[in-house]
Amino acid sequence: MKYQVSLLTLLATLLLASCSTDDYLRVVPADCQALLSIDLTGLTDEKAAAGRLETLMKSAAGIDDLSECGIALDARILLFETGDGLFGLCAKVDDESDLQAFLDGPLATKGFCQKTVSRKDCHFTMVHDSWLLGFSGESLLLMGPLVSASKAQLIQQMTRLLNGKEKRNVTDSRLYQHLDSLQAPLKIVTQARALPEQVAALLTLGAPKDADPSQVCLSLTAQTEDGIVDVETETFSFNARLNASLHEAQQAFRPVTTKYLSCLTPEMPLAFFLNMEGERLLTLMRDNPALQSLLAGVNTAIDMDNILRSIDGDLSLLVPTLSDQKTEAVMTAQLKSSDFLKDIGYWKQSCPAGTRIEEVGSQQYRFTDGTMSLYFGVSDQQFYAGSTPENCQLGLRADATSPNEAINRLEGQRMGLLVNLRPLLSHPLYGSMLQSITQLLFGDAHLIVGHTQVSAGR
Repeated sequence: MKYQVSLLTLLATLLLASCSTDDYLRVVPADCQALLSIDLTGLTDEKAAAGRLETLMKSAAGIDDLSECGIALDARILLFETGDGLFGLCAKVDDESDLQAFLDGPLATKGFCQKTVSRKDCHFTMVHDSWLLGFSGESLLLMGPLVSASKAQLIQQMTRLLNGKEKRNVTDSRLYQHLDSLQAPLKIVTQARALPEQVAALLTLGAPKDADPSQVCLSLTAQTEDGIVDVETETFSFNARLNASLHEAQQAFRPVTTKYLSCLTPEMPLAFFLNMEGERLLTLMRDNPALQSLLAGVNTAIDMDNILRSIDGDLSLLVPTLSDQKTEAVMTAQLKSSDFLKDIGYWKQSCPAGTRIEEVGSQQYRFTDGTMSLYFGVSDQQFYAGSTPENCQLGLRADATSPNEAINRLEGQRMGLLVNLRPLLSHPLYGSMLQSITQLLFGDAHLIVGHTQVSAGR
């Protein structure tokens, strides 16, 4: 935890940003598969942002004077992931001498980094033995994590980058050019392959089955207003044929209604919404490798394909609580038919060894393998599924106390995601660290509301 807070504090020193020339970014490798640009002063009030940064630095490292840190606090930063899986950060240097003194003085004294060493007009230091920080001229690079065996190789690579010896850099890439075209204080452009599989599966729903993950891209922009972080995402491709397929598939997403938005509660940490005809949804899920594997697993006991075919309208996935052991989700969807219930008898007979399906109520069933349970059924032409009968009821309630601002922003969107920061920030394991990040970026924002737009042709 000390390592994480220390690294966070070092990164936080570099976060104050606004629009400026991007020459200092030319030291970033050209093969990046994910880019994140942050303009902190655009996300929140500049004076408030500076105050929170100084408070964070003082509490974590006893450093409360950033006036001569050598970093240009009026320039944005760029975070990136390279094609070979290294993570990095690029910031603008205002004064090399001040930066070296800041690193060798307060930061080295506090154990953040080692004393700097020079190589071919560049200066380097190790941050917690895993991250290499180098700077020269107006550019600073932080890259890692690394093992000791690769340190020399990374120093050589970063020396070439900082000295401008590479023929191409990130500003030559289409990924960066798309990022630069977006108008928002926080913006991300990433290839799908750079995301965790489960996240990519949801956000790239609609990509063709044969799509190369390196060719499917996601863009994200975020702005803060009235305590809400409004996030807009788009799935696209620089490949014309693939982008046309994405655009066509995205037409299947219909506007989300308030049907299940009204089930939100102030305590619910996560929720996902969409509206679609079931046969089309099943086709899109089958074309998605991660979701296809999930379907195959469920279909061994329950004919989930037939259930999905019966959907027509809004669908919600709610996460009512967070647990260190497992995350429980509740699915609820509007149906055009419940004829699949006629097959329950066959499902019971076809259960794999050690599992069973039993009736526990009117049109309510329980699948169990002896250690876990899945309750599912139909109520008022709605399918529901969850780990407990109580959880299942969450998606069927229409009288819950809903955060109205979230409903207003999600209603009518093609796909919606709600992240409630309050329960996340109170988590005993990672809440404190997460609060440092969200406070710095978003101030006192308590909700993140995400939605998608249909890709236009490129």
